[in-house]
Amino acid sequence: MSSSAVILFAHGAREPEWARPFEQVRDRLRSEGVRVELAYLEVMTPSLEAAAREPSQAEGIKTVTVVPLFLSQGKHLKRQLPEMVEALKRNHTSTKFRVTPRARRGPGGRRGDHRLGKTLRRLEKFAPGDAGAKKK
Repeated sequence: MSSSAVILFAHGAREPEWARPFEQVRDRLRSEGVRVELAYLEVMTPSLEAAAREPSQAEGIKTVTVVPLFLSQGKHLKRQLPEMVEALKRNHTSTKFRVTPRARRGPGGRRGDHRLGKTLRRLEKFAPGDAGAKKK
């Protein structure tokens, strides 16, 4: 069992269909053996705190990586997410929390060099056996 887990963190919306692409990413990562949860900032559930509870309490989970699924760097990522992660660190002292950079467009506004895509490809390489172990 891996000693790491991932929380995909999205904004949330009133329409349930809005979440489908994020659920598909979560499900794809789970099929690859990544321990992953999906959390929302507002409107939808679970919250980041609620999603962090299970991995934080699971035996052997030492690190949780929060992957923001936001396309722009607004107040949610500049102020709210850092405050939320600090609260997670205070509430779950035996777990290390880290945050990846958000997805963004490449130079000149071109789509292509998405940090999210790179992050997800790295996460897919984690084997369920050892943290950081790559699949062969």
